[in-house]
Amino acid sequence: MTTERNGVLIQHNVPHIQQRYNWDCGVTCILMILSEEDKTKFLNNFTNICQEEGFGHTTCTVDLCYLLKRFDIEHCMYTTRQSPNIRSLSNLSNNTSNTDKVATRISKRFIYASVNDIKIFDGVLSVKDLVSHIVHKGPAIVLVDAGLLSCDLCKHNKLTVEFR
Repeated sequence: MTTERNGVLIQHNVPHIQQRYNWDCGVTCILMILSEEDKTKFLNNFTNICQEEGFGHTTCTVDLCYLLKRFDIEHCMYTTRQSPNIRSLSNLSNNTSNTDKVATRISKRFIYASVNDIKIFDGVLSVKDLVSHIVHKGPAIVLVDAGLLSCDLCKHNKLTVEFR
């Protein structure tokens, strides 16, 4: 990633890491910003760490904060919702009891965040604030609710295929 500040080029070398599963996009983002030593430690103990952190195959943004904390990465989280997104969780699982269990786990993680020295703020960052962070502090992980994303190109291609 390259940015320019006062005519000076600032480059953060963040290696790309391929997702291993359909559920680990956020975890993969964490891997990209870890030191080589911590990355190796995490990859060698991947399953155990996921189990110890309690998220298994259902990670939420707050889980990533706990992972960052585990590896001593200073961070803060901005969110518009300090609670589980039941709609998104329901899409991840057809099992209502599992959805309820995950929602309870996420709620507890938010409740105990400050006790665990994890900084979570209500609100959103402006593009200006985000760029300022990247320039002055380093990489930022920006996650978006997949349910809010749409691809205009994909829609166009789908319509084209449907009319053939």
